[in-house]
Amino acid sequence: MKHFYFHLLQILKAFLISLIIVLGLQFSYFYYMQHFVEKQAHQWLDIVLLDLLSEWNQQQFLAHSSHTLIQNITAEQRDSTQQLFEKLDELLQYGGSTGQIIEYGLFLQTTQIRYQAHAHFKHGIFFAIITLIADGEQWKIDQFYYEYAFYPQQKQQGSLRLI
Repeated sequence: MKHFYFHLLQILKAFLISLIIVLGLQFSYFYYMQHFVEKQAHQWLDIVLLDLLSEWNQQQFLAHSSHTLIQNITAEQRDSTQQLFEKLDELLQYGGSTGQIIEYGLFLQTTQIRYQAHAHFKHGIFFAIITLIADGEQWKIDQFYYEYAFYPQQKQQGSLRLI
C-alpha cells in the first residue's frame, strides 16, 4: 500500500510539473502573439496616417475605417475635417504614433489597440487618438478623435531680447 501512494505521488508530481510547463508555454505564446499583433498594427497605422496626413482624402480615410465609424460619422464632420487639413496646409513632420492594446482576442476578432499620434503642419499642429480594431485579417480605424492648434498669424514679441 505504501508503494502505491509513493507511485501515485510521483505521477501527481509529474502531472503538476507538466501542467506548469504547458501553462508557461501557453502564456509565452500568448504574450508573443500579443506583441506581434501590436507591432503589425503599429506599422500599418504609421503607413496609413502618413499617407492620410500628407494629403487628406476622405474616400481613403473611409476605406480604412470600420463599419461602426462610417455609420457614426456625419457629413458635417467629414467636411470640417477636410477643411481643417486644408487650413493646416502642408505636412512638415509626422511624429509617429505610440499605443497600447486595450482588448485582445485570441483569434483577433476583438482586438482593439489605441494609439496617439502627432504631426506638425505648415500652419499648425495636429494630435489624434486613434483606436484600431481587427476586422478579419485587416486593421480598421474604429475611433478617430483629434485636436489641433493653428500657429499665430503674426509673430508676437517675446520677453527675451538680445542685449
